[in-house]
Amino acid sequence: MWHSFGVRDIPELRENTIVRVEVGKQGRIVIPAHIRQELGIEEGTRVGVRVNDGVIELITPETAKRQLREMFKHAPENLSEELLAERRAEAAADAAEELAALSERARRL
Repeated sequence: MWHSFGVRDIPELRENTIVRVEVGKQGRIVIPAHIRQELGIEEGTRVGVRVNDGVIELITPETAKRQLREMFKHAPENLSEELLAERRAEAAADAAEELAALSERARRL
């Protein structure tokens, strides 16, 4: 849907509304004021840009954080502690194998 500005107060239309903007010099695009206000984008705000199936998407830091939290919501709270515990268990198993091999050699002597 191509609209200009009449649907911003209707949530179900606002989400799928495309607002026409013009690409200016050096590829610059002006984000309409009502969109900037809604997303909390001010001068100097950094946003992410990605291309997804031929669509250019702008993503605010807050949205990126929210999406990352959602992606990793089932991950353990402290991944580094879990990794250290796994490494310690592997090291203990390796040490046990080495000790068993040394004990076997010593018994043969």
